Amino acid sequence: MSRIRSRDTTPERVLRGVLRRAGLRPQPHPKLPGAPDVAFVRRRVAIFLDGCFWHGCPQHYIAPTTRFSFWADKLRRNVERDAEVDAVLQGMGFRLVRLWQHELTYVGGLLARVGAALDEHADPIPPAFCDGKIWWACACGSVDVRVVSVSERGSLKPAGKVRPAAASLRCRSCSRGWIVPVPEKLI
Repeated sequence: MSRIRSRDTTPERVLRGVLRRAGLRPQPHPKLPGAPDVAFVRRRVAIFLDGCFWHGCPQHYIAPTTRFSFWADKLRRNVERDAEVDAVLQGMGFRLVRLWQHELTYVGGLLARVGAALDEHADPIPPAFCDGKIWWACACGSVDVRVVSVSERGSLKPAGKVRPAAASLRCRSCSRGWIVPVPEKLI
């Protein structure tokens, strides 16, 4: 157990890389209760990346066949501690995002969840399609929205064959920023 790293693991580095490519600058390992993996302290958002084995993922957890009672107690304590940390951080006014390790492969969904937590306004207005182009509107009513960055290689142009999973947007009127999943096909 002493050789298991708790900081700067490969999944954490992948998560930070995904967030950076989306134009976000999270603070790694802030000094907060429960030691979130990354956080946006000023915006009061804490993100935890839970390993499927260590936190009992309902899809991927397989109980060890040896020392079953030890591992069952270990998992139970981890889940209880997660609930306690969630309650403390929510009491401090933080919004929480708990991601499973296997969710790192779904970049669009991951960015949409983080973007929803970062969004202080109402839910983002879904994209509209006109003449084969994607148009986004801000919650303030403005359609003067620019794309700051995309999650991976691809094009938002109508002729583009590969689309990124998500895009980071910013309203030019109210300076509000948010992340949205990019639709696969244009209507």
